[in-house]
Amino acid sequence: MRLFKDFDEIKSAVGSEVGASDWVIVTQERINRFAEATGDDQWIHFDVERAKQELSGQSTIAHGFLTVSLIPEFVRSVMGLQGIKNTLNYGANRIRYLAPVPSGSRLRGRISIKAADDAPPNGLRVTYDITIEIEGGAARCSAPRLCRRAECTDEIIALLKLAMPKRGVLGSLRIAPGATEAIIGLRIGWHCRSRGSGRYDAQNDNHPRYHRLSLDRLYSLAAV
Repeated sequence: MRLFKDFDEIKSAVGSEVGASDWVIVTQERINRFAEATGDDQWIHFDVERAKQELSGQSTIAHGFLTVSLIPEFVRSVMGLQGIKNTLNYGANRIRYLAPVPSGSRLRGRISIKAADDAPPNGLRVTYDITIEIEGGAARCSAPRLCRRAECTDEIIALLKLAMPKRGVLGSLRIAPGATEAIIGLRIGWHCRSRGSGRYDAQNDNHPRYHRLSLDRLYSLAAV
């Protein structure tokens, strides 16, 4: 595992591959528990006997979102950051499922850092390129004695935080006294509106779609 000492080291690794994670087994029990947790109980995931009769691979297959949910485990086995307080899932730019994952498969994640941008006052927004590989795939062989294929490719964004932001400041935007709501852009920008003013004070206003949150809720999220 590669341990980064600070944000600058992560920035210096932009454009490079950090490494490949440990292998993770996707058992039928794990698939069943994911189906129970999410309510996605389609028979292709849990009906073993029917899958033998009706699916081409003669096996149940894992949920695509189960595969994606393994990404934090993959990343943690490849890299770490000294002094980090927490990591927040900021979203995904692109996800594609390229092959099914039969029950009992072994998966791993190949992690690269695509971008690293400051998220003031105390964070770093990191975009990862992640390819999830399935062991024993027949599509191609690209390493000695290991044939594999890409099961899933992702571009995932995480927000790394070192300390809690102070109330009254979010990023580089200062919240005006009397502000009651925040409008959050899907990509960038914190936007605040004062009661009755109908005006917005924004650091960035270049995205057409926003989400509305009360400031109390916003501060509670920022302090996680």
